[in-house]
Order: sequence, then structure tokens, then C-alpha cells
Amino acid sequence: MSLDIPNLDNKNFDTLLEETINKLPSYTKEWTDYNLSDPGITLIELFAWLNDINYYRLNRITPKHYEAFLEISGIQEEENIAAQVMLSFSSNQDILNYHEDKDITHLDSNHAIKMEKGTEVKSGDLYFVTQEECTIYPKDFKIIHLYSKDYGEEKKIQHDNFYPFLQGLEENAYFIIDLSHIIAQKLSFYLLTDTYYTETDTYSDKVVHDTILEVHIQSLKEVLQWYLYDDALEDWIEIDDVVDMSDAFTKSGRITLNLDQATHRIKCVLKDSSFYETTPFIKKLLFNTTLLRQEDTYKEFLGESSEYTNQSFILKAAPTPDSLKIKVGLDDWTEVTNLKMQDTTAKVFQLQDKTLTFGDGQYGAIPKKDLDINCQYISNVGSHGNILKDSPWKVGKVTPYKGSLYAYNSESAWGGKDKVNTQNLLHNFQNTLKNIHRAVSLEDYEYLALHTPYTKLSKVKAYLDSDSYKNHITLILIPYSQEDKPQVNDITREKVMIYLDSKRLLTTSIGIKEAQYQEVNLDISIFSPKQNPEILEKKVTEVLNNYLHPITGGKESNGWSFGQDLYLWELYEIISSIKGVQNIEKLKINAKTDSILSVDKMTLITKGQYCISIRGIEPIICRIES
Repeated sequence: MSLDIPNLDNKNFDTLLEETINKLPSYTKEWTDYNLSDPGITLIELFAWLNDINYYRLNRITPKHYEAFLEISGIQEEENIAAQVMLSFSSNQDILNYHEDKDITHLDSNHAIKMEKGTEVKSGDLYFVTQEECTIYPKDFKIIHLYSKDYGEEKKIQHDNFYPFLQGLEENAYFIIDLSHIIAQKLSFYLLTDTYYTETDTYSDKVVHDTILEVHIQSLKEVLQWYLYDDALEDWIEIDDVVDMSDAFTKSGRITLNLDQATHRIKCVLKDSSFYETTPFIKKLLFNTTLLRQEDTYKEFLGESSEYTNQSFILKAAPTPDSLKIKVGLDDWTEVTNLKMQDTTAKVFQLQDKTLTFGDGQYGAIPKKDLDINCQYISNVGSHGNILKDSPWKVGKVTPYKGSLYAYNSESAWGGKDKVNTQNLLHNFQNTLKNIHRAVSLEDYEYLALHTPYTKLSKVKAYLDSDSYKNHITLILIPYSQEDKPQVNDITREKVMIYLDSKRLLTTSIGIKEAQYQEVNLDISIFSPKQNPEILEKKVTEVLNNYLHPITGGKESNGWSFGQDLYLWELYEIISSIKGVQNIEKLKINAKTDSILSVDKMTLITKGQYCISIRGIEPIICRIES
């Protein structure tokens, strides 16, 4: 129940005027002329009018009030967020023969261009800046072959959209990169993949988040081992110096291999398969590609100090947080959030959007007269930086190789957002208040477990375990996985336990159990006079496997719920929809004729074995598929 909001604006001009005149005899008995022409009455009317305005303002909550309330709550206005883009570079001539410029410090022994972090590239009127060092190899540099091995022999795999360790997660599985050039000193490429983990966390304090991050970082060690091939020894040699920003293929990032000797073959071996709960998937291996952020650097001369109090200057653009540098004369001045908290000698300034304000001599120092005021800052254009793919680019301020490179973006830029105004910020704050910060109910535990940082869970079930002592919550965690019976690993268990331990009530204990699965074994007879039996049998198996998958199955392809029953008519429906199936003569679940498969409330269904018989013009075939 909300509090009653009092009406503070309960007196108008006439009421205030009447009350004041009625009190005059109590204070000034000699004042008897209350005519409107009397100068005293005129002053009373003026004061009544001013108080009427004050009452009106007192009854209103202005945007400044909201800003102050949000600041007290620790929420500040969000500035523009810069857009990001993946940009690929290519030379328009053979870099091996490009020696026009005498300065060859950017050419290493591989004859590749080293593009430094902070290099500017332009698209239209927008500048983008590289966020990391990038090595640009010759235009004919490429991957010749990719090989992968898990349980069997080496297999040649496609260059894009592939599983590096195929579909298995056997320890010592590997994949090999065959290159067109012999590389010395360093090989650098960008790995593009889906983000495996939820990294952001708005529900826990920094200590808990950092603890989980430390567990995550420790788990990355010894997962992968990189090797280079020594042609002389005809053997693989370990690469000790590896910088992997992809976190073992779990997110997009740059991988840099610092080589002790020249090679044209690289191998990556899976050393700890328990790290993964699902087989990693790589969209692309990109050479000559790097991440850029949309930003522009401004350098302005604001003018000379007039030595007035609270001098203000308006900048050309709104600076990004912590990027504004102010120099008054030869001295650097510091940005503060509130001038009222400063002393008389503090060389500080306050920034509000694009307006820069100095102190008044009481709260913050006043710049001395005639001193030059200069500033430098970084700004971005927010959502306007989300340019489309295949946009035109101009490589301008790159290195001594201006004109020898061109750039292209195969994907649109992303992430650019405009400044959130006070009204939207207040709306977001109201939604934040509704977020779950403390685990009390079973639903709270399920929700918070799904949002544990550096994990990727598809389903969580929490329940009171009657076999344990009082106030014991048991959770079943299901990771995202292609496996038929996915189980979380010990690393994910530890992260969830650390996270929920900071959210639980003091008297509540928590445990995690393995997921239980109910296999669905089917006996099917199909009449199909025209379809090839072997092709149809494979198609039926594929459709059933997809439908019965615990994570991606079901009608909506969002998996099965814990305890969700399977009805016979559902299977009739999906099998009948397959092209070539004319009639289903027999369909049994787990060798029973029941119309429903009842599932325990803490169990998920998954595929089992299928006996599929197809009758048609061809002889009947019957196969067991597991």
C-alpha cells in the first residue's frame, strides 16, 4: 500500500491575501486603511503572488528532483554508448614488394604490416578507432586446409561455421590450420563465435562477481594447448606464449601465438574436455581483422579566463566519461561531480552534458584572468554509429602505408546507444526495483541461478528436498548443450554455489543434483508406398531426435519442462507431417500402448531407441537407431 501524497498547493492568491490582511490588526493596530490603492496593500499583494508561486513549486517534483533522487540511489545518467564494428583490412598491392616509404619499422620478418592500437579509420563523417594491435598479412595469405580429429582419423573440415573438435569432446582431440605462407615470430587472428557465457551481472556486489570471475579465469588454464610444426624434426612443438582473448573459444576475441620459430602449420589440442558443457562452435577465423570503436577526438581552445565567478563554456560535443582533460594556462584541472563539495583553492570544474563550469571562489577556485583554457576529449555519436555492413571506408591515418590498404565490414556495427534521459532512467530504475536480489522462494533460486555470471544455463529446477534436513534447497542445472542428456560440469556448479550463497537466507542451505532423464523408446510401423524406405527412415529419425531433445525440442523448439508428459498424439502429428508418410500403422512408447508417457516432476524426457518399420513397394526394413 502506497503512502498518501499530501496536496501542498492548498492555498491560492486570494486565500493568502485574505489571511494576511486579517492578521494586520494583530501586528499594526494603527493600520486601518485596507484599500487597494494603499501602497502597503500593494506590497502584500506582491508577496501573496510570490508565495502562491512557491506553493505551486512546492507541490511539484521537477526533473532536477528526479536527478537528485536517482543520484542518491547510486544511479546516474548514462551517456552515449559507442558503436563497435569488426573491420577487415586488405592490401591493394603485394606488401612483399611495397617499399616506397623508407620507414619500414612497421614491417616485421613476416613482411606484414603492424597496425597499432588507436589507429583511426573513417567511414563517411564518422571516425572509428582500433581497440587492439592488428597484424595485416599479405593479400594472398590464407588458410589452405583445416583438419580436425576426435574419436577417429583426421577429417578435412570447412573454413567457416565448424566445430573445431567435431561433435565430440574427447581429450586430446585437435584441429590443424594449414597456412599458405610460412609465419615467423607471431601469428594473430580473430575468432568469431557465439558468446558462450553471461558475463554481465547486475544482481551481485563486486566482491561476489570478482570471486566468480577468478574461478572462471582459473578454469581457462590448461584447457587448450597450441603447437607449431617443425619441418626439420617432423614433429609438433609446444607454443608457450599464447594470448587468448576468446577464453578458449567461448566468445569472440583475438588469439595471438608468439612463435619461437617459423612454421606454416598450427595445431590446437583439447587438454581438458571437462571445461566444456557443449562442443565449441567457430563461425569464422579472420585474419587482418580487428575490433574498432566509433569515437572522435576533439581539441578545443575555449578562450581566456575572465576571472568571473562560475565561468561557463559550451563544448562542441558531449565528452565520454573520464575523457575530458582541461588545461588552464600550464595547470591541469580536475573534473568533479559537485562543486559545492570543494574548497576555495581546488582547481576543479563540473561538466553537465556539454556545459563546462568553474568554481565561484568559495566552492572551487576561479581561473586567473587572461589564462588560456584548452580542452581535449573523446566523443561518440551513439546509435548513429551503427553503420550498415559493406559501408565505404577510408584508411587515412594508418601508418606509412596510406593508400596501400582498404577496409570492409562484412557485418553491421552494433552496440551504439543514445544518452538515456531522466524519464527513461527513472523507468529503468523502477524496473530495477522489481529485480530479484535475494533468494527466498524456489522461483527466486531458479531465476538467480540462470543469471549466474560466466555460466550459460538453459533450465533450472529448484525444490525442497524431503530426503534432506529442513530448509535445504536442491537445484537441478541444465546447460546449453547438443548432448542428449546434458549435465553441468564442476566449474559451473562452483560458480552457481558461490553466487547463490550470497543471495540465500542465512538459515537456508543449498545443494545441486544431477539431472535425471526419461528415455523415449519408440516402436513405429509406417506405410509409405512411394518414398525410398532408407531415406524416409533417416528423416523420421532426424525429426524425432529434434522433437525429443530436452533443450531444443518440443513444439516451440524451446525444450521440455521438468515433469512434462509426452502424449501419443504429439508423435502421430509430427510423424504424419513428414513427406512420404501415408499412414502410421503402429506407434508404441516404451513398448506400451498407453496414450501418454508420464514423467516424474524432476525429470526431463530425451530420445531413446527407435525401431522403425517401413512398409511399401520395397521390402520391409527394420533398424534399431540409438
